[in-house]
Amino acid sequence: QRAVTRLAGLRVNSPAADAERLYHLVLASRRLDREDDMERWLGELEKKHPNSEWRTEALVTAAYVFLVRNETERYEPLYRACSESTPSHPQASFCHWKNTWASYLRSGEGERLFREHLRRYPDSEKVPASIYF
Repeated sequence: QRAVTRLAGLRVNSPAADAERLYHLVLASRRLDREDDMERWLGELEKKHPNSEWRTEALVTAAYVFLVRNETERYEPLYRACSESTPSHPQASFCHWKNTWASYLRSGEGERLFREHLRRYPDSEKVPASIYF
């Protein structure tokens, strides 16, 4: 809790340092099981640093909270934001795949997303699965 208080009150001039600060606030909120705070810090990251790699990492972290609880409606938007905001980030392929797979499981309608995954991420480890499904 002390770390959250100090990080929340810390003011930095560098946009990169501020994005990293917000990322650590997301992590701390997750660890403290404070989802509302986690989502608030994610919102601030989106507002201030929408294309930051720190935001991408924070999105993956937050999405995992909801993924393990199988709360599709909560993790899908986070994974979508991850793959769309920083498409060249190493996590973008993973995030896109998570949305593709969730869509396939939910509706059986994954063909468009499987094709999109192949086109956008031809080096992804999920290429064989995309072709298969």
